[in-house]
Amino acid sequence: MMYCFSATGNSRHIADKLGALLGEKVQDITHETRLDLSGRVILVCPCYYWGVPDMVRALLKKTPFPAGFPVHFVVTCGGFLGTTDHLVQALVRPAKALCCQVRMQTNYILRYRVDTGERLARRLRGAEETLPGIAAAIREGRGLYKSSPLLRPLASKMYSLYDKGRNTQPFYATDACTSCGLCAQSCPDKAITMNQGRPRWDKPQCQLCLKCLHRCPASAIEYGEATRGKARYTYPNEKIPSR
Repeated sequence: MMYCFSATGNSRHIADKLGALLGEKVQDITHETRLDLSGRVILVCPCYYWGVPDMVRALLKKTPFPAGFPVHFVVTCGGFLGTTDHLVQALVRPAKALCCQVRMQTNYILRYRVDTGERLARRLRGAEETLPGIAAAIREGRGLYKSSPLLRPLASKMYSLYDKGRNTQPFYATDACTSCGLCAQSCPDKAITMNQGRPRWDKPQCQLCLKCLHRCPASAIEYGEATRGKARYTYPNEKIPSR
């Protein structure tokens, strides 16, 4: 079974493609998900601060993995995975974590900007080209990503920034909000409610997946000043131009 956490579509696209190549069904990860260890287990998710989303971390922590059981991780990122392989190995121990990396477009516009045009198309074409090799590695029980031991001292410090940064207080809706309620309906943490037709973030922390922000039809959701004037991103529905 392939399990997927995706906010803006990168990881879901990769999971669907790999699922077709490997003959695996794809199941979305929620707070209620339980892993079926009777067959192959593949998790597809984005990289957050050299780690995985909190929902994925919680799923791994509550799963009683047998010793040596292979757990495949296919992690999407805008740059590189850092020590993600090291972190997930600690979470699945005594099982064995096998990691692969897929470079795509980042959605983390709190710090970066979204690529456009040919640069974006080039990134997404490159991701597609890695998939047959990743599928082959999974079939053979191999991982394709291994972090440098020199980075290991930074691992816990980097990932701690994720937990410190999952603050919902900076989220707000501008006057462009149309009261559609999509943000509240689709939030993985159910952290948003509609109050007099406007979204309100009721929980102090969330996944910080930015799904509400990127998928807002009116681009009405901001995160403090960090996202103002920046383009939003969801995985393209249109065909990616070929070379």
